Amino acid sequence: MRHQQNSWHFVIGHGLGVDHAGHRVGLDHPVLREKLEQMNTLLHDVVAAVDDDTLLIMLGDHGMDKMGNHGGDNVLETMSTFWIYSKVPLSLPDYTIPEAILPVITFPGTPVPHRHIQQMDLVPTISLLLDLPIPFNNLGTVIPELFNRDSDGSSLQKAMELNAAQIRRYLNTYRSSSSGKELDPAWHDFSLAWDGIDATEGNHRLIALDNFTRLALSACRVLWAQSVQRFPDGRWIGRHWFEHPCRLGVILQTPRYCGRRVGNVGGRQSLLPFSASAVGSALGYLMHIVLHEYLDGVAMHQTMLFAAAISPSFVMIATTCSTITLGSIKSLPIFLILHTLCFASNSFTVWEDRIVLFFLISSIVPSVTTGFTAPTSRLRYRILGFSGGTGTVTFYAFNSSSAPPLTALLLAFPVAIAVPRVVRCILEISKSDSDLSATFIPLLFAPSLIAGTMFWMLEWVDSAQVLGDMGDVLRVTRTVLARTTAAVMLIGGLSVWWTSPVCLAISKSQASEASTQEKTEVTVLGFANAFGSPYLMFWLIFFSIVWLMTQLSGQIVLGW
Repeated sequence: MRHQQNSWHFVIGHGLGVDHAGHRVGLDHPVLREKLEQMNTLLHDVVAAVDDDTLLIMLGDHGMDKMGNHGGDNVLETMSTFWIYSKVPLSLPDYTIPEAILPVITFPGTPVPHRHIQQMDLVPTISLLLDLPIPFNNLGTVIPELFNRDSDGSSLQKAMELNAAQIRRYLNTYRSSSSGKELDPAWHDFSLAWDGIDATEGNHRLIALDNFTRLALSACRVLWAQSVQRFPDGRWIGRHWFEHPCRLGVILQTPRYCGRRVGNVGGRQSLLPFSASAVGSALGYLMHIVLHEYLDGVAMHQTMLFAAAISPSFVMIATTCSTITLGSIKSLPIFLILHTLCFASNSFTVWEDRIVLFFLISSIVPSVTTGFTAPTSRLRYRILGFSGGTGTVTFYAFNSSSAPPLTALLLAFPVAIAVPRVVRCILEISKSDSDLSATFIPLLFAPSLIAGTMFWMLEWVDSAQVLGDMGDVLRVTRTVLARTTAAVMLIGGLSVWWTSPVCLAISKSQASEASTQEKTEVTVLGFANAFGSPYLMFWLIFFSIVWLMTQLSGQIVLGW
């Protein structure tokens, strides 16, 4: 920018380092502080490089929680910094902007409120600052401080009037469209707010303009951003609604839950789902004709696809399940049902460590119930004792860190060394530790686990700066190590497995008979696990890849 002033009119820069460091080490780590200082230095250099005719805007697309992550609805994740700079003053102190149009927010743990704007407010603000028309479908409000350029506030009023007129024009156009009925419940409020603008002057007019734009945004947000089941795409219906009832159908029609054995389906029964789908499609057509007034925004083909997808599921459930008993209901897989119900939500955030802990604690409920009905008091106390208590998440060192706990650092290498030895001992039981396993385990599998643990150890050494300023060397080393391990296991491991024979022991010996003639005896020992060893090696190849991709705490769980 400093050396090529005349080669650009508009420049966008994306600083990815802060986001990457936050995900890796968390909010309170020195590495993140160092990255913020680097970005501050970069911003200082940019400020020094711009001229008097340049507007500099810095903002974040999201925030982060204490773990350095984002994606949830926490205020620390949805809020971000906005900073705008110009060497020519953008706002003059001669006019005092009404506080009613300057909303503030107080962040958790901070006593001082901060000025609050919405991300969409950037659209009308930047458009007017660049002397461009505001985009037609904008619902944001101009940032008042950037248009306070005179003593009577006329520039600010003009900007807010242009903003309100643009939103009014958009609402009128949308209401005249085929979907405009959505605005009917809020249209009376819109009209009152718009009429109230002309009845006011001065600061009250600014407040009225701000109220109108904010009212339009809040009303449209309620209509368009609520979690309702709208079906804008037939493909989405076919995938979402077909998968959801079919999963539930598989649960209910499984023989162990239906109380009878189901044989192979053939003949006419094999055509039953297709017939049900055809009938469902016709019913969907008729349903849309009858109920089209209540299916606003849902097209004919979408209704037909939905009915065609869900009909075979109900038919399979009705024709397969003969009896439903209390025992079959009690044996339903709760986790599978919960997983199925998750597809009823069109957006949600999964906190994996907390969800796993919740499921683990919830899984002890049947044990607690059994404990109350155990035949002896000693058994009841033991069951209830083992079922009680709560747990805490120990995957990371502490809540605001992404570093492994001390126990994971101490146990990682011992577990990585022990797993191949345990596998070898298990194979020795059935004499299957020869041929492929004799070479695969010590030469490929064991080194891959050590390399996978070493990768995450180097990650921790780099994040904790144990070796000082050696970040570049450590990053290159662990990258080469990870890629080499993955390539060796996927290419070399699969090649060795593909060319390996079955697990047999072949021995030759010279046998002498009474006729003094020596004969060669060939003994072929086919063990009970003749095919088990190669198949296990195939599974271990992908186990090593999962090991490589899993952090130290997860590796210990896998090894256990």
